[in-house]
Amino acid sequence: MKSQALVKTDNIVWARLQAGLSRFELAKKLSVKENRIEDWEKGKSFPTFKQAQKLADSTHIPFGYLYLSNLPNQDINIPDLRTMAGKKILEPSRELKDVVAKVELKQEWYRDYLLSTGAQELSFVGSFSAKDSVLSIVQDMRKHIGVKSSNALSWDGYERQLTKNIESIGVLVMRSGVVGNNTHRVLDPQEFRGFAISDKIAPVIFINGADAATARLFTLIHELAHIWIGSSGVSNLENDSSEEEKFCNSVAGEFLVPHQDFIERWKASPNNDEKIKELARYYQVSVMVIMIRAYHCKLIDWQQYSEYRALEKQKAKSKVKNTNGGDFYKTSKIKNGLVFSSTVISEALSGRMLLRDAGKLLDIKPERFKRFAMELE
Repeated sequence: MKSQALVKTDNIVWARLQAGLSRFELAKKLSVKENRIEDWEKGKSFPTFKQAQKLADSTHIPFGYLYLSNLPNQDINIPDLRTMAGKKILEPSRELKDVVAKVELKQEWYRDYLLSTGAQELSFVGSFSAKDSVLSIVQDMRKHIGVKSSNALSWDGYERQLTKNIESIGVLVMRSGVVGNNTHRVLDPQEFRGFAISDKIAPVIFINGADAATARLFTLIHELAHIWIGSSGVSNLENDSSEEEKFCNSVAGEFLVPHQDFIERWKASPNNDEKIKELARYYQVSVMVIMIRAYHCKLIDWQQYSEYRALEKQKAKSKVKNTNGGDFYKTSKIKNGLVFSSTVISEALSGRMLLRDAGKLLDIKPERFKRFAMELE
């Protein structure tokens, strides 16, 4: 008889629920019958060590958690600003929790690194509040970043230039559509679009890379607005959310689609769907951003906006996808950000940092470091 793993039965229940799995779904992953899962959870029997290890892998927890008398706090450590229909979303997914934890680990290391080099506090972090005017904060952001318009650039070029300039002033920008390198753990844009960790030394923006390209651009500036008002948080950018989120939405809208210029262009063309698409292409944003701006500028009424919003949300549900395929090294550079990647690689190759620790931070095997360093040049 195979030896049993005498795990805590309550921990099996917890592991299954925090992974968002039913007994049937977990049983399918473990290749056992559903009543076997029920027996484990009620303490009528125990899994084998192999089954327990597979259970931990399937629910994305460390194997040792199944034995703990007191489970660690699994809440995310930054404010959860996500809402749906004006109500707070109660429970973040395992994927969201894990990606926040990974980014926090990177941010903490980078902050310590900067302090060791004598880095000074960044003056723009928390330099404004949500009570200041949207225009004033947009003007200050543009002054620091240096990119004024998208019109002379392709969409990709505009995103790259914005990201490069934001990182050049001291804000790390990371983007991924999956947890780590696990393409089976896709981050759902319907759950969150991004988050910001505001810090005077090492602020970080994370963008959900599984989101649509034009939507990611809006998220980037939305999260940058959080840095400017000194506020951390996870966002899904719902327009009926908290006042702080509405303010950051307004800042992103004004930055990407300037109010006066937008009104003139809206009135200069026929009022139809093609105009909306053309304006979206011109400003390098999603059609939803154009409709939000049109509503805020009083160019359409609430009913028109709501109908369009419902239609776009329905379309978006069928478009969640993993955007982290392709070249491993290019993907890793985007996932970790150019500045963070370059710093960790430099420390590792110089011998000032253990290759094992560097690999953990970057989700890259040490034997790939030299090739990755070449890709960063």
